[in-house]
Amino acid sequence: MEGKRCSNFSAEEIDNLIEIINKYKYIIENKKTDHVSSKKKEDTWTKITNEFNFQAKISRNKASLRKKYENLKRNLKVRTSIEKQKMCKTASGSSTKVENGRLLSAVTPNEINELNSFYDNDCSGEDLRTKWAEKKHNLEIEMMTAEHNNRMKKHALEIQIMETERKDRKKINQLKMEKLQLEIDALRSKEVIK
Repeated sequence: MEGKRCSNFSAEEIDNLIEIINKYKYIIENKKTDHVSSKKKEDTWTKITNEFNFQAKISRNKASLRKKYENLKRNLKVRTSIEKQKMCKTASGSSTKVENGRLLSAVTPNEINELNSFYDNDCSGEDLRTKWAEKKHNLEIEMMTAEHNNRMKKHALEIQIMETERKDRKKINQLKMEKLQLEIDALRSKEVIK
């Protein structure tokens, strides 16, 4: 029997996952593959899964959390690489959004390192590092702003849903009262006839 597909991760779930992984990043990003390290990584993923599920509305298994983390890392590497290429092509580069910029801190520096070009006439390595740091900072601020705006929109929608449900409940109760009144009137008319 095939397992059912879980719903997509929400932005809140991704934030929670990244937050939890940041606590254990030195264990799960350890490059050692010996038995002790592998066992420690498996135990750590179990802890991450338990912590995530304790906070989450939807329960996720260890494999899906691990897969999501690997996908986030892969996407971040691709987008970071594209951003670096654009930055080196032109003097200022152009902005692209990096999904979950905070994930940068969860990935080891060796996996996403700076790109210095000795053949670039426009700027020195130090200038490139400064420009890249500014760009990274701006992208992180942009992502945090977008996340905040999304949370605010979500909150507004939740309030709107609650108001609609409250109004619907009031209308349903009013209709029930009218129905009861009709039934009472029908009973009274039967008693009058008898």
